[in-house]
Amino acid sequence: MVAFAHTLRTRAELERAEQVNRYLLDRPPEPVRVPHRERALEIFGDEKALDAYVRSGMFGGRVTLDDLDCFYCPEPLPFRPFSLDPRETAGKPLLVVENSNTYWSCCRANATCHRYAAVVYGQGFAACAAERASDGLTEIQHQVAAAGIRYFGDLDPTGIAIPCRINRHREERGLPPLEAERILYRALLEKNLSVPYSRSQANDHDPALARRWLGQALASPYLANTGSVRWPQEGLNFMDILDVLAVIIETSFDAESRRLMAVRRAVFVEEQGVPEALEQDEKDPFCRHALLLRDGRPVATGRLADDGHIGRIAVLSPFRGRGLGSRMIRFLEESAIANGLERVSLGAQVQAIPFYEKLGYRCYGDQFMDAGIPHRHMQKQLKGDNLAKH
Repeated sequence: MVAFAHTLRTRAELERAEQVNRYLLDRPPEPVRVPHRERALEIFGDEKALDAYVRSGMFGGRVTLDDLDCFYCPEPLPFRPFSLDPRETAGKPLLVVENSNTYWSCCRANATCHRYAAVVYGQGFAACAAERASDGLTEIQHQVAAAGIRYFGDLDPTGIAIPCRINRHREERGLPPLEAERILYRALLEKNLSVPYSRSQANDHDPALARRWLGQALASPYLANTGSVRWPQEGLNFMDILDVLAVIIETSFDAESRRLMAVRRAVFVEEQGVPEALEQDEKDPFCRHALLLRDGRPVATGRLADDGHIGRIAVLSPFRGRGLGSRMIRFLEESAIANGLERVSLGAQVQAIPFYEKLGYRCYGDQFMDAGIPHRHMQKQLKGDNLAKH
């Protein structure tokens, strides 16, 4: 204290310095570290006396909380794990969401799908406080043994700025950044419950930041429309989130024939009248099959042949119009790319052609009949821009 006592200019500074000096002289040989407000009350008789110094320290940084044997204790962030046993939550990411309604919906969905170790309520702008974005999340990660932190919020300039500000604080502390939960952002854009702005967010608009946070594929439609509308995170309800978090597994027909056929029989045989002898064919044992599980229940199927032919796309009737068919197609396309294919093809029922066209498929050849249903051949180039000529 003597080294800088001569720099103190006001009576208040001198009094604080005297109180600090008295504590340092009287401290025990092995002091116990306590929350900063407990130490502030002990030293200054005011529990809030150290609030302004939790980051910079007192007297220009010459006396820190460590010097006073205390630490900043941030307000806790509410969170809900799907299990109280960290052995079950270990290795899964946290999901931070920005408001209470989405927190409730995500918690309810996560209670059944177990995608996230825990869902954390970020409490909007309050989560930007450096300590809560660091210490609070780190403590939750430790409690549930989580691996990584994902974030989902409003899709607008301010909603993107919030996690990016948090990441700046985390970077200063040497902590890994939050990552955008793009599967939820994609679903929010696709559902498209957009609303006009109630106030300007021009100060937060940063196209480069949006591209880094969302990735180019999501940033493009966002930037094309964000001048006039925004997408509140409340656009996704509990059922939407269950759809988004539905799991697609790649399997073989031998391993999952019972569940695959349960979906296919309901759609093709019972609903469309296809003879069961035609529905299950000799190609099944040689294809890669995909099964979409929503809340553990099989609700959609698809298969991919070695030559890139996609088939048996089926979604149970109650779950149509929710984007599950599109997810199945994308999954099979990614499998095709992983196996070195540059193009995929399929035979589309005529009534389903608009669905496939939206996913980038183009018709070729003449109409044909399959199991008594009119079809067209369609294909999509996965690499390169030009389709082969037929």
